[in-house]
Amino acid sequence: MTAINDLHMDDFYSDVAKILTRLYFSFPRPLSLYVDDICGALDIDEFGLISERHQACLATMLWLADEGYLRYAALLPNEGVDLATLTEKCLRRLQSTATIDQVSLPRIIHFQRALSGTSFDLQKVAHEFFDIHTAH
Repeated sequence: MTAINDLHMDDFYSDVAKILTRLYFSFPRPLSLYVDDICGALDIDEFGLISERHQACLATMLWLADEGYLRYAALLPNEGVDLATLTEKCLRRLQSTATIDQVSLPRIIHFQRALSGTSFDLQKVAHEFFDIHTAH
């Protein structure tokens, strides 16, 4: 791990945890995911441009779809995705057990717990979920 605190990555891990948790607990019912619900009220500047934070949150939703973790029926430009659901790959991964900090639980529970923890907790859970191995 580096000593650099990448705020955009902290936001990414938080968004991933919130998105996957919402979809898991609505499964198999499709859910409309709105950026506002994940990262707060829509922030538009005086020129009508969407904030970088909101753009990043929407990009996280699209990245999760591109990587095969969720699917959706339609893109809601600058707002979110409509009728999203977890893929089988993601559902199985969230239900499977992982050991993080010597605690073995289903990955979805690790995500839930990390949401009330620190950004480092979210990073550890996301790295384990995406199978990212970092040097210590």
